[in-house]
Amino acid sequence: MCCGTCAGGRPTLISFVSLSKKRGRKAIERNPLQGKVQKLERECARLEKELHKAHLIIDVQGKVAGLLGLSLEDGTNL
Repeated sequence: MCCGTCAGGRPTLISFVSLSKKRGRKAIERNPLQGKVQKLERECARLEKELHKAHLIIDVQGKVAGLLGLSLEDGTNL
């Protein structure tokens, strides 16, 4: 076994092994759940923004009610 062929010109095991190896860049293995994870992260960010807006609105409503003399707990005037 010198350079991949026998004395009779037949291929040897070494030449078959070298032919079976893939050459070039390795393929990047992509996580099959990566797309779903990204979608859920975007949705989470959108919902966090929406929640922040809702908190601001509730705070403003409380301040306006206080200025108007309304009680938010039972809905009566102060």
